[in-house]
Amino acid sequence: MPDGSRPGLDDVVVVDSDVRLIFDAAAGPVQIKGLVVYREFTVEQADSPLALTTDWSTVVGDGSLVVGSEDDPYAGDFTLTLAGKDNRNDVDLRDYPDGCEATDVCPVTGATICHCGDADGGHSHHVVESNNAFLMAMGDGASIEIHVDDAAKESWTQLDGTAEAGDTQLSFTEATGWEVGERIAVASTDFNANQAEEFTIRAVSDGGRTVILDRPLDYMHYGEVDVYDDPDGDVHDLDMHAEVALLSRNVVIQGDIDYDPSKALNEQDDQFGGHTMVMHGGEMYLSGVELAYMGQAGLLGRYPAH
Repeated sequence: MPDGSRPGLDDVVVVDSDVRLIFDAAAGPVQIKGLVVYREFTVEQADSPLALTTDWSTVVGDGSLVVGSEDDPYAGDFTLTLAGKDNRNDVDLRDYPDGCEATDVCPVTGATICHCGDADGGHSHHVVESNNAFLMAMGDGASIEIHVDDAAKESWTQLDGTAEAGDTQLSFTEATGWEVGERIAVASTDFNANQAEEFTIRAVSDGGRTVILDRPLDYMHYGEVDVYDDPDGDVHDLDMHAEVALLSRNVVIQGDIDYDPSKALNEQDDQFGGHTMVMHGGEMYLSGVELAYMGQAGLLGRYPAH
């Protein structure tokens, strides 16, 4: 805040066009109303977990939101929670005037949107209508860059042999780099897709090629190569090894929803998650990021990455 105080739940933090704001471990968990970035908002590498909760955030003008880089991916834990709940929310950048000027109409929502870079300082209509719970880069020069250390790990692999119901150890066809505490999903190899299972890794060996699970498998997961003859007499190998995916990432962009794991997705009480939007010349680079609780039921254009 300009007076040096800590921003609160009702505050919109504005990073002016002559400011580079560093978000670091000294900040602790922060919860604000909104974030407007005209120059640079950088999440600094930290040994302790960092967390920012905001109803919405928008990067405009020549602004950038940076978490790590291609040469130095982010190695710590950072969570950005998009917590807005009111789908009638309009963000009017006339309330935060620092370089916005031209306007256009969103082809999806029909809303007035902002473009930035007015040489003579004039301002007109600056409504960014994205309801709420959004991360947005809008207009030429605006960028979001998130490069995560976990991107170096295998995002998915396959079982090296069939795993039986009751097993607590899995072996894979390659070293994964996966670590203790990370979450993985084992795909179903049955006609019933609900036999996909999720686990937490309790121990690893051989570079993550073998892992111990936090509980036994409920179902068998096939892991063999089947051989079959076609009608012409040719012999074929059919790879039937179950896929296993890494779910955890050390940087998470998430909506803020009340999720009940006992219910199907279409039965959840809260289907209003977060979304990202990059429009009209804006740019976004994501590498190894986890997007969780994203998308908004019944609303067009509210995608995890749009």
